[in-house]
Amino acid sequence: MVYFGEDNAEFKTFQTVAGNFDDIKFFHTHDAALKTGSTVTLFKDFDEGKNEFAGEFTAENLEKFVDDNSIKTIMFFDEKAAEIIFSNSKNALFVLYGEDPAQAQPFQKVMEDASTDLKGKVVMSDSKITEGLGSRLAEFLGVETTASPRFMMITFANDDVQKFTMETAATKENVVKFVTDVLSGAIKPFLKSAEIPTETDEAVKTIVGKTFNDVVINSNDNVFIEMYAPWCGHCKTLLPIFEELGALAKNIPNLTIGKFDATANEAEGVSVKSFPTIFLYKAGSKNAPIPYEGGRDIESFKKYLTEQLGTQWDAKPANEDL
Repeated sequence: MVYFGEDNAEFKTFQTVAGNFDDIKFFHTHDAALKTGSTVTLFKDFDEGKNEFAGEFTAENLEKFVDDNSIKTIMFFDEKAAEIIFSNSKNALFVLYGEDPAQAQPFQKVMEDASTDLKGKVVMSDSKITEGLGSRLAEFLGVETTASPRFMMITFANDDVQKFTMETAATKENVVKFVTDVLSGAIKPFLKSAEIPTETDEAVKTIVGKTFNDVVINSNDNVFIEMYAPWCGHCKTLLPIFEELGALAKNIPNLTIGKFDATANEAEGVSVKSFPTIFLYKAGSKNAPIPYEGGRDIESFKKYLTEQLGTQWDAKPANEDL
């Protein structure tokens, strides 16, 4: 950077912005003769090699300039890309593909063609979903590793990640429109869901993304539901207790005891930060689920539901011999 004197306002702005980046080296010079273009030049060993800052010299504009140009236009999804996207809550467009390079190449070319229009609006990443972090990304997005190549996008808002899938043909124009529509709110998020389970007489009803609205939101029942992860030890401990509770609830009208695998399913408005998480969806106020924070034993559950719903537990469990 070129500046004229220690009290120069632009230099102070430059110093402020430099303090916000740990992995980028910032240099300055007193020698105005070294100025060849913009006041600030970003040098790098990828893409176009360097970028010249233009526009009003504010901290916000300068930080955005560095932020937008200091990463590769299209990053392969590895540890560094994951940190850039998820640690910094950056909206990202992914091209996802499997083992077959012949299938992947047209999608990669479309992203490359669209990148000029999308740079600065969204981070772009190329992900092979059959290996490494790519497989974990696929699981997070709800994509099978055998799936055909596709474009998907994530956005960050209020500590929540929303996912979107492009349904149109893979063309430059469609990709640009897809990103534009996602950012404007014109496209609804994609929600993961396991397949709808076969109907059974199970004590604890299995609820998936595709059935959540019908069973929980739009039903007349009160729903006491455990959000769990299959690998969670506490969830495994809780399951038989929930099964006992579900058996008791079979004789109680308008009460459903349910379970929801929150690693394989998502539902609009549901945010699960830890496992297990238990909610009570009361009839008449389904838009305001109540987080359960009491003990995880049968008596605590029964007492809570009695307090909240007036539930009477004098009936025998449905599977108990008369």
